[in-house]
Amino acid sequence: MRIYFNKDLKEEAKAIDLGIVIAGEKKEYIYYLHNDAEVKLENIKCAIDNMEVKLISFPKELKSKEIGEIKFEWSPSVTVKKGLKAEINVTGEEIYS
Repeated sequence: MRIYFNKDLKEEAKAIDLGIVIAGEKKEYIYYLHNDAEVKLENIKCAIDNMEVKLISFPKELKSKEIGEIKFEWSPSVTVKKGLKAEINVTGEEIYS
């Protein structure tokens, strides 16, 4: 599995930089999860390493070569001077048939 900035899969998201958001405001983000394996992935789990970043949706399974959206939002309690960098952890079970 790989995470990309755009659905065209041209730029892999090696690091997630959420930029700056004013305290109390919300900003929504969409990234794309690509199953680059030759098998189906099931029981996909997704976590973000910051409590102020809330997962909205992500695919629970992806067929081989399928693309799914990961949506999340950030609503910081304080305004930061530098953009927040976050890590998205994605796991899944490979299903061989």
